Amino acid sequence: MGWNIYFEIKIGIKMNEKKYITNNYEETQKLGASFADKLNSGAIVLLFGDLGSGKTTFVKGILENFKYQYDVTSPTFSLINEYEANKRVVHSDCYREKNVDRWISLGITEYFNDSSIVIIEWPEILNEIIPNGAIKIQFNHVENDKREIKFL
Repeated sequence: MGWNIYFEIKIGIKMNEKKYITNNYEETQKLGASFADKLNSGAIVLLFGDLGSGKTTFVKGILENFKYQYDVTSPTFSLINEYEANKRVVHSDCYREKNVDRWISLGITEYFNDSSIVIIEWPEILNEIIPNGAIKIQFNHVENDKREIKFL
């Protein structure tokens, strides 16, 4: 079953090919939870988009699907958050740290080689070290709580 049909049946969000419109926080989180069903161990997910475009909310949905029962926060200041749930998730945010060598010294490439699901917000700085096959998702703020989410 294709992504579009799968998501339409599972969560009922209006779609056009690989573009999804969510109308509120709950729908964005629900889309993340549904997307989590498609993630295998070792997956790398790159989240592109401006501040407040729904990236961390989407990640909260992924972790909800994996039965994580604690707070999920943006790693803007911590740089990397690790979550142990049904699957291990490593969530990083490159917004504040623009030095690729620092990311390497923090061990980001080691996460690429284990069974963790790696989710990176603001990943542009890491383009040269991210392995092929990463899933790319673009988040756009449309208006108020409405978001456009595209799987690239």
